[in-house]
Amino acid sequence: MRPTLIQYLRCPACQAPLRWTEPYATQWIEHGELICTHCNQRYCIRKGIAYIYVDNDDWKRLATEASGWVQMAKDAGCYDQTHVDIDFRLPYVASEPWPEIAYQFDLILSIIRPKPHSRVLDLGAGRGWAAKQFAIRGCDVVAVEINDDDQIGVGRSLALMQQASVSYDILIANSQHLPLADQSYDIVFASAALHHSTSLEKVVREAARILRRGGKLVAIHEPCIADHITPEQDAPNIARETAYHIQELRPKLDDYRRALQQAGLRELAMFHHETYGVTVEKLQAWSKKNNLPPLTEQQMRDLQRNRRFSLHHIARTIQSRFKRRPDPALLPPQAWMDQFYRRCGGNLTLISERL
Repeated sequence: MRPTLIQYLRCPACQAPLRWTEPYATQWIEHGELICTHCNQRYCIRKGIAYIYVDNDDWKRLATEASGWVQMAKDAGCYDQTHVDIDFRLPYVASEPWPEIAYQFDLILSIIRPKPHSRVLDLGAGRGWAAKQFAIRGCDVVAVEINDDDQIGVGRSLALMQQASVSYDILIANSQHLPLADQSYDIVFASAALHHSTSLEKVVREAARILRRGGKLVAIHEPCIADHITPEQDAPNIARETAYHIQELRPKLDDYRRALQQAGLRELAMFHHETYGVTVEKLQAWSKKNNLPPLTEQQMRDLQRNRRFSLHHIARTIQSRFKRRPDPALLPPQAWMDQFYRRCGGNLTLISERL
């Protein structure tokens, strides 16, 4: 862990600042202890990873889930990463589902365009592939996870950092009680992570709390379940993971929207990655493939007008790039996109902004 992170750390029990027990005589803290300046709660640092959580019943459930991820990987025969280099290339590998995730990740990078030194939180970081990619781009990154396993958990980040010659901070913490200061981050990024919380509202509210004004919560590869699907109908889709005590929320469109609104985040876009920036003709073909009503004539006229080269179009494009928001001219009509999620369900890309 880098000593520079300490100024942003907060006790998850009382939200007071933390202090390190030793002077900052190094650029990397390998072992040590963090102490709350108010309640004197102590949190350990092992192998450069800070363990900052309240050891209550909620954490015991998370620890059981972390063990479940390990056991599932062992049972699938893909646990041991010794002499395996796939993690070093993520998300840019050919095996499913990574090509789709890589496309979504690159799309998000092209929209939010993180600046060097932007403070980025990788929420539910897994092995830390996204944290590494943001660090390669010069961002100041912290990866938050519940699983410290050195093969399929965030402990694997130590090898990822060494291979890429970058560094970022690693926290073992509860995403619904982040041990971080208010308004201290520019971007909160999640890849297929929001739906592994017990409460979408709580995890989004925590993300909003630590975001600076104008900061972005960005999520990719999140499931959005069709409105008509019941929990009983959906149960077979999540049976494998729930058998290992892995938490599986199955949010619907209104669940995501309500969580954003309650957290005080402005919805900038919720869309399927295959629809961003494509031609009207491709949108129509996509709607046919997904058994959706075609774009109305008015929607087609609006899209064509928004994309017509003009001074207004140039100004809007420049403003979108300056504010690091999706270009409205490249988004599909939101009402039409909502129809897709309500009727069919599918992977969701979400971009929101702290007011």
